[in-house]
Amino acid sequence: MIDLFKVFSDENRLRIVLLLHKKDLCVCELEVILELSQSNLSKHLSHLKKNDIVESKKSSLWTMYCLSEEFINNHSMLYEYILFESDKSLVFVDDLRRLKTYLEKNICCNIASENKQQVLDLLKENHNDRRKTKIDN
Repeated sequence: MIDLFKVFSDENRLRIVLLLHKKDLCVCELEVILELSQSNLSKHLSHLKKNDIVESKKSSLWTMYCLSEEFINNHSMLYEYILFESDKSLVFVDDLRRLKTYLEKNICCNIASENKQQVLDLLKENHNDRRKTKIDN
């Protein structure tokens, strides 16, 4: 139990879990949505995998990450609490907005990995436009 709470003591790991709650994603997709380096992200995914929170599946060239059904079933109260509290944090809300934009623009692993900076710029631009609209209203 202590190891589980240690894993969730890191904001970036919580951010990963919240995104994977919405959709299975590969490392390059997580990189651009979370704006984390590949090495940093891999370290966090390793911790999540070691504690059976996240699973990986090979899909052609990409390794896709998803939440472990075992984790969801065995720790349902903790999982539900994390989801319930997530909308109270601007960081988590922003991540979900970037994921939504990413999906709406039909960006895929190939595009995210080959055009990382352009995808980052697109997600930031769209995010800033939404914030500006919200402020203006």
